Amino acid sequence: MQLAYVAGPYTGANHNEVHENIENARRVAVELWRLGYAVICPHLNSAFMSGVVDESVFYAGGIEMLRRCDLVVLVGKWEESTGTMREIDEAKERGILACDGTEGLKECDESAAAIKSLLAKGLLVRGAK
Repeated sequence: MQLAYVAGPYTGANHNEVHENIENARRVAVELWRLGYAVICPHLNSAFMSGVVDESVFYAGGIEMLRRCDLVVLVGKWEESTGTMREIDEAKERGILACDGTEGLKECDESAAAIKSLLAKGLLVRGAK
């Protein structure tokens, strides 16, 4: 079983935006479980725990979990998230495939030709180990 890491924005301008970001990540995590992946969803791991430790501890913990994963699935407005961009950089460094949402993931699973197509479209991030 492959281990998938859900990456996307967590913080928001207010409590409702944080809740929306957590829900977006949860929906993707549910879909990944149904597709047969084991899933790490840091949004759920530390939901509404602000103030328990410094935010940098949560970021470092997320990176540590990501290092153990086979792929990263990007959700929400990930391009606008500094934390998600750091996660993508880490995935690149480790040669971990990153898919833009579960639609990209389904294509990845179909064939090597689909992976090449997604790379050409810029929907995947792949780095050398």
